[in-house]
Amino acid sequence: MKGFYTAKVALVLACTLAACSATDGSDALRNETTASINQKIVDGVTTKEQVRAAFGEPQETSVDGSGHETWKYSAGKFQGNVLGYIPVINGFAGGGTNSDTTLTLIFRGDRVASHSISQSKSTVGSGLLSK
Repeated sequence: MKGFYTAKVALVLACTLAACSATDGSDALRNETTASINQKIVDGVTTKEQVRAAFGEPQETSVDGSGHETWKYSAGKFQGNVLGYIPVINGFAGGGTNSDTTLTLIFRGDRVASHSISQSKSTVGSGLLSK
């Protein structure tokens, strides 16, 4: 009986902690690092089809006055802190961490002319004790 109770507590705790995060944007980009992106994308070599195979369809596209096409991918993740899910305490000290990654590619013809990666992380507070 004690083993059943322990398993039940572990299941409730796992479900509660899993509910503390939210994601948006490109799933393929979310799991990448700057190093892994730079291994997949080589300026002057990587083609549009190779980019699509690695990251899917871009979330934004545009063409500048010179005819160069720009593709953008972005991914975000919010990881809430546990205090935000405790009744009463969440009114004083909720919040979490927000992480964003953006990949911008500029194409000359069918090949990547240049690419850039920006990453940011910020802490978001909620409740009376947040900064």
